[in-house]
Amino acid sequence: MKKIILCFLVSASLIACTNQETKTAPTDVIDDGAGTITSLDAKSIALRKGFEAYMNNDTTNSYSFADSVKLYDAISDYVENGEIKPHFVGLKAVINGLSMDHKLFNNIKLTTDNIKTVVFKNGSVYSSCWTTWTGTGNITKTKISAPVYIVYKWDGDKIATMTKIFDPTTLKEEIAASQKK
Repeated sequence: MKKIILCFLVSASLIACTNQETKTAPTDVIDDGAGTITSLDAKSIALRKGFEAYMNNDTTNSYSFADSVKLYDAISDYVENGEIKPHFVGLKAVINGLSMDHKLFNNIKLTTDNIKTVVFKNGSVYSSCWTTWTGTGNITKTKISAPVYIVYKWDGDKIATMTKIFDPTTLKEEIAASQKK
């Protein structure tokens, strides 16, 4: 009896493994999460040039694509009632913030090989970058290497929002050390 049950289970398993289930996507539904990813488009290239200018502390680079940007980042000082508030608003504030990094750190480098732009079927456009930020504190002399994730939401040819996700601990430590000086 055991052999019959074992044969039945093995046979059922073999049949179940050979039957292919076919699923088709509904044709009347648009997948807004679908889109095209590229790293060779004008937006990705502009961001790459912006990163290179940032590393060189070159504020003469034309950041006109970010003239009305709102910057959100991971520094908890900008969170109120569970909502992230913009850290910088507008091009001048963003450039001042990027320049501040060079007052606090030297030998700033970013990896620029993972910048991608996604154009979704619903028309929304985002660029993102996984990068490693490295630098040395001007006050503490601490060498830092930190992963950073940045997402840019585009409105036409302008960045509407920029969201940075990173661990701000070493940045806050360098700021605190510079205020003791």
